[in-house]
Amino acid sequence: MQINIRHITPNEEEEYLKIVYTVFAMKPFQDYLERRKHTMEIDRCLGAFVDGKIVGANSVLTFTLSVPGGVVKAGGIIDVVVYPTHRRQGIMSKLMKKQFNEILKKDEPIAFLYSADSGTYGRFGFGIASFQESWEIHRRDTKFRKTLIDYDSVENIEMLSSKEISNIMPGIYELAWNERPGMIKRKISRWNRLKLEMERKDISGISSYALFKKDGKPEGYVNYRTDINSTSTNGNLMINEIISTTDEAHLNLLNFCMNIDGVNKITSNSRPLDDPITWVLEDPRKLSRKIEDQLHLRILDVPNALVSRQYNVDGEITILVEDNILDSNNTKFILKKSGDLVKCEKTNLPHDIKIDIRELSSLYLGGTSWLNLWKSKLIEANSLEKLHLADQMFYSTRSPWCADYF
Repeated sequence: MQINIRHITPNEEEEYLKIVYTVFAMKPFQDYLERRKHTMEIDRCLGAFVDGKIVGANSVLTFTLSVPGGVVKAGGIIDVVVYPTHRRQGIMSKLMKKQFNEILKKDEPIAFLYSADSGTYGRFGFGIASFQESWEIHRRDTKFRKTLIDYDSVENIEMLSSKEISNIMPGIYELAWNERPGMIKRKISRWNRLKLEMERKDISGISSYALFKKDGKPEGYVNYRTDINSTSTNGNLMINEIISTTDEAHLNLLNFCMNIDGVNKITSNSRPLDDPITWVLEDPRKLSRKIEDQLHLRILDVPNALVSRQYNVDGEITILVEDNILDSNNTKFILKKSGDLVKCEKTNLPHDIKIDIRELSSLYLGGTSWLNLWKSKLIEANSLEKLHLADQMFYSTRSPWCADYF
């Protein structure tokens, strides 16, 4: 069987989307086509062809990713599919390797993706770089503690119409996104999609947006969906997104969601691990939390990736990287930070730490500990002093997390 990996042509767009739709068992095909045409980058779509037919695919979306102290160009990989009839024949591996090289041609040193299975992409060098937690809480069981904020007041909160979404919310997001590693810069098309989601009639409940202002200045918003019965107080509220530029805005918006009439159960499927909700509840044990992996990240160009972020302290570490896919990474690098200057280059010096590209990718956003990976026997260290230095350098004060699913 001869497998041909190549870019698809515009005439093959529908065939490409059909394999994605079929493998992922999505909703009616025409609906899927309408949603995808707004975001698809046709020149970054790859197909695996056998006898002229697409049997596997993947694609990339162009992103700017927030990293500690900076931002980096990155490729967000999507549509990773192979027909069941052609599995176990190396098609996914061929597609992934081809896509890595295509991403590098775009001068993007990072690739990242979401995975339906947390164990699928480690063999390609992807490491878990961020986590998310889901919540469930019943408002009758607990409430917010009284602190410096008057949680009984909602005078700073107002509702937004769908027309106001693209006028107000992008400005808040733009101030917030690069303050947390793992967030992505949003394009106008993303806000247009949010407006469409708000107006959808094919899912239960009503989507709403609330805005928090302080002294007339917007500081945060929440998008939530309510499913309330007018004859019951057991309604449900799903928090889809909270974005804020201040802690006061964040806490007030959370409290607002917990005090909507007719609602008892409040849930959220994706929140960062350092969200302060646990500490502001009278009875935090009533909050059910489930932690799971989120972004899977792959460093494609070690020196360019490492100099694209900042580090907390000055220092120098020699790292031996092992990469069984990209030979350019399969060597020793010396990482130096002095003041505002960061350098990473190949070296012949003895290494302080030996690490696989998968683990280095997990550490990149600063949410994972070098020491913990060493204790797990996943990295080797010739110097514990350098291992502790690596933790000090890479650590992020904010837990990596991404607000967007793509």
